[in-house]
Order: sequence, then structure tokens, then C-alpha cells
Amino acid sequence: MRVLLISTNKIRVPRPALPIGMAYISAALKHAGHQVDVLDLLWESRELKAVREKLTTGTYAVVGIAVRNLDNLTFIDPVFFGPMTEKIVQCVRKYTSATVVLGGSGFSVEPLSFFEYAQPDYGIAGEGEAGIVQLLDHLESGGRLESISGLCYLDDNGKFCQNQSSQAFDLGALEPDRSVYDPRYFEEGVSAASDLTRDHQPAIETLQTKRGCKLFCSYCITARPRARATGSRTRPRSSERSSGRWRRTRPCGSSRSSTLPSTTRLSTPPRCARR
Repeated sequence: MRVLLISTNKIRVPRPALPIGMAYISAALKHAGHQVDVLDLLWESRELKAVREKLTTGTYAVVGIAVRNLDNLTFIDPVFFGPMTEKIVQCVRKYTSATVVLGGSGFSVEPLSFFEYAQPDYGIAGEGEAGIVQLLDHLESGGRLESISGLCYLDDNGKFCQNQSSQAFDLGALEPDRSVYDPRYFEEGVSAASDLTRDHQPAIETLQTKRGCKLFCSYCITARPRARATGSRTRPRSSERSSGRWRRTRPCGSSRSSTLPSTTRLSTPPRCARR
């Protein structure tokens, strides 16, 4: 199947975040034999025009919309990203017959509310690598929606349903598809100057060394009991895989790198850091 993935993140302060979630979803889809195109709206001043033009370049069976944040994370000038996501869903429906799927960490924080607001065909809450492939298998061959990891949907009675996320994805099984990263992410001056940085900073190449967290930090979307983004079961990558992948990320274009997430130190063996 031909799939279009749309990254909706517009935040560049203090530096733009690489769409690593979309990179993993793209890798999972390509590994399953699907064709993937991407549209990163960070670079578009007229988002709906860009979406419409992209939709006319080919016929897509599925359009996945990644919601990284619910808002712009500031009390000074708050912006809720729901209306833009809803307009993108409407745009896709107007110009195509594609199935619309929402996902991403922002969606996973409030899947019911965001599903009701944007009204996609489906959503995937939590890790999406397994769920998106299972959903495409369902669209091609049928089967039970209840068996699809993290799937959000309306049943025959119009009731919202959310499947449990399996949290079984092997972090070492896939390399994120870094071809989705626009080279402009790594240019000096790509970020918006802010009172925090007073500087223009390029994106930082990121490396996930684990998923899940057992802590209870109130500010974090991975914390229990709201363990929706990656779950409460900690799944670290081995130090050998982490160090090997770290070396492979360096040619991507970034002069700066960091591990992800902030709780890496809780589960990464010390010898990994030495490498």
C-alpha cells in the first residue's frame, strides 16, 4: 500500500526536534513492504496548501498524521494544535478517499479527546510500529480490529474503543528511517531565537536507548499512571546495539548528538557511555 506520513510539529524553540517517531513508523512500514512518502509541515508556511499539493502527487491508501504536541508548551502565547490537525483531516477527506490515522506522543496523551475533536478514521495510541502495520494488514485482508495494538476506533454502535498497546516492540529490531529528515534540520539558524537561548540552533541527532519508564514524574507523558506514550515497562537497548547505532548516526548531517529519553541513565549500562 502507498502511505503518506505527515509531521505536524511547528515548534522550533529552542531548537527543532527531529521527527524520530515518524522515522520509526516509516521504517516499520517499509520493512513490511509498503511504499512511504512524507510531508514535514515544519518547513511549510501554508500548511493546508502543502497538504493539498502533496495529495495530488499520487494516490494514497492511508494518510498518517503525527501529532507530537497538543500545544506549543508556553503560557505566554499558548497555541492549541487541535484545529490545525482537524483541518488536515478534513483536507485529506476532501481530496482523497484515503484512510486517515492519527498517532504520535501528543495524540497518545489524550486519545479520546483528540479523536473526538479531529475525527479521523483510526488512531494509534502509544507505540505505533506494530499497530500501523497490523492496521494496514487489516485494511488489505480484514480481521478483528480488537487485535490491533493501540488502535483507537469507533465500534458498530459509534462507541469509542481503545485497544491495549502491546509494548512488545523490539527497539533494536529497526533502524529509524533517517531519509525522512530534511537536511535543513541540521543547518545553523534553523531554530527560532528565544529568550531562553538568544541563539539559532540546529537540530540534534537523537538515539533512543530505551522505552518505557517506571517513574511517576508529573510533567512527563511516559510516567505512570499516564503511561501512554511508551508504557511503564522499561525496555532498554543493549549497550552493544546502542554503541553501534550511535556510530552509524553520525554521518546523518548533525554535528551534535544526544541520547533519548532523559531517563536513559536509569537503564543504560555504564560501558555503553564509555564507548
